[in-house]
Amino acid sequence: MDYDSFSKAKDMIFPRDILVGHDTLPQVSRMCDDFNFRKCGMIITGDATYKSAGKAVEEYMKDGGFEIS
Repeated sequence: MDYDSFSKAKDMIFPRDILVGHDTLPQVSRMCDDFNFRKCGMIITGDATYKSAGKAVEEYMKDGGFEIS
């Protein structure tokens, strides 16, 4: 995360990194890279959550080089 610019998003370090705040969805693929996750995965969600956030996360993950089923 760029700490030199103002952002309403915040990284917090717990046993894992947890990203909270505004405009965090675009950062999901970067976090998966940071965790050294494999480049393939699956999004499991319901219809309402998929419409509100899941579709966007799927696109961000694909843009980040991940294969999403």
